[in-house]
Order: sequence, then structure tokens, then C-alpha cells
Amino acid sequence: MVHISKNKVAEPVQEKLFKELTDLFVANTNTAGYSKLLFELLSKTERIMLAKRVGIIGALLNEYSAYEISQLFKVSTSTVIRIETQMQQGGFDYITTIFKKKKARANFLHILETMVTLGFPGVANKRVRAKVQRDMHAWKAGG
Repeated sequence: MVHISKNKVAEPVQEKLFKELTDLFVANTNTAGYSKLLFELLSKTERIMLAKRVGIIGALLNEYSAYEISQLFKVSTSTVIRIETQMQQGGFDYITTIFKKKKARANFLHILETMVTLGFPGVANKRVRAKVQRDMHAWKAGG
């Protein structure tokens, strides 16, 4: 679990910190730079948490059920429903826009297919595996 100090930072200082963080990400213009930044800045737990959140958003956009998503990413259905509710309230509009692009959707489905075909630990449900494989085949066929 991520630990945040109970001591609050003054609002002007917090705004300055967020600006510095944003500037740090904007300074990187290539994938290798972003990747290195994330690996240096975030702990393994934080990277996994963010990756799962992005995966859940992608799976929701591809119309997977809360149960299927919970099986794929080993999270509770309440976590999936919480993120789905946030999406419905516009909480992930920018990420949703990125995912709706054809290339991003193809990449996401390819990652899911890889998880399924390589027997990624955490994808034990045969029904979920079959759905991922059907979605990938439909995508390849132009669906």
C-alpha cells in the first residue's frame, strides 16, 4: 500500500510540486525516457497499481464484465466497479480517448492475448481466456 504522510503540504507548495512533476514528464519525448522515469520514480508496487488501473480501464472499454476483469488482474470486483463509476463520471476521459484510438486498442488486446496464451499467473479462468482470444481474433479480422 502506498504511504502518504499525514502532514499536509501547503497549497502553494503542492501546486509547485505538481508543476515540477508535470515538467519532468513533459521533458521526456521518447518512450525509453518515459519508461526510465517511471522505473526510477515509482516503486514496484506503485507501477503495478498504475498498470492494473490502466488495464482495468482498457478492459472496461472493451466491454469485459467486472468479474472477468477481477479474474484477469486479480483485483476485487468492487475495485473494478469503483473505476467504472469514475469513468462514467468522466474521471478518465483523457485515458479513454487514448484507448479508443485504433493502435492503442490493438496494443491492449495484444497484451491481453499474450497474458492468456503464455498462461500469465492470474488468468486462470478458462471463460475469460476464451473471451480474450475471441476479442483478439475479431480485432485481427477487422471487428
